[in-house]
Amino acid sequence: MLTVAIILLLIVAGVAGLYGLWRLLGHVDERVRFINDTTLVTDTPSYKDILTSKGFTVHMLPKPAGKYETYVNSLIMNGNAVVPLFNKPTDVQALAVYESLGLKVS
Repeated sequence: MLTVAIILLLIVAGVAGLYGLWRLLGHVDERVRFINDTTLVTDTPSYKDILTSKGFTVHMLPKPAGKYETYVNSLIMNGNAVVPLFNKPTDVQALAVYESLGLKVS
């Protein structure tokens, strides 16, 4: 799975012309999350078209208002998702996305 994540990051960086500029992308776990081998979630609209064109099914998560807040950086194990919450209205929307993908959220 780590290899796939690295390949995904390189695809996104390559299309955006950002090879080698890791500091501009941040951490991949803050931008894109694999749900399974073909399904991803992201809160970055520009990534959706790129990833869809590469054959992935992409679901959009809401983006909370805080600069460093993201619902993408979740932990998924055994059909359960631990999703960060920020006490904002978008929390409910983010949990609904994960649940719609068949995950039990907490």
